[in-house]
Amino acid sequence: MLKQYLKFVIPSICSMVIFNLYTLVDGIFVAHYEGDTALASINVASPYVTTIFSIGVLFAIGSSLGVIIAPVFGLNPLFVAALGYCSVFGAATNTFLAPIAIGMEVFGYQYFPFFFVVCAIAYIVNQNESIYALQRQVREWFVFFYSDLKTHTNFL
Repeated sequence: MLKQYLKFVIPSICSMVIFNLYTLVDGIFVAHYEGDTALASINVASPYVTTIFSIGVLFAIGSSLGVIIAPVFGLNPLFVAALGYCSVFGAATNTFLAPIAIGMEVFGYQYFPFFFVVCAIAYIVNQNESIYALQRQVREWFVFFYSDLKTHTNFL
């Protein structure tokens, strides 16, 4: 099973290395032939492009894991890949409703109960870790808002 998993992970790692080499070489050529302003524009755009690429790799890892573990449970590999796609995204971003909505939109609304279960497990297991450093917890906001409503009865 590890051999199959590495079969899917190694291409993802190689694509990340090639992507970073491309960015490095692009920066060298642009700085040499176009100048400082063009290099500055590449440096401004680079984090956005890298973020989009990283999210794509994140979805690929979740789907790959689903394809690998599907035969273990005797399930359809495409179905388990869809579950892996949503659960890895939910665990990485520390969100609950967004991956369920994405899963239903991309793979079909009939799979809602399955997306709900795997995203709930992923949300519980990730222990409030997120790829977004400045993400705020809704629970904290809700408790603050609810306590504010109780103390200020004129809002009710």
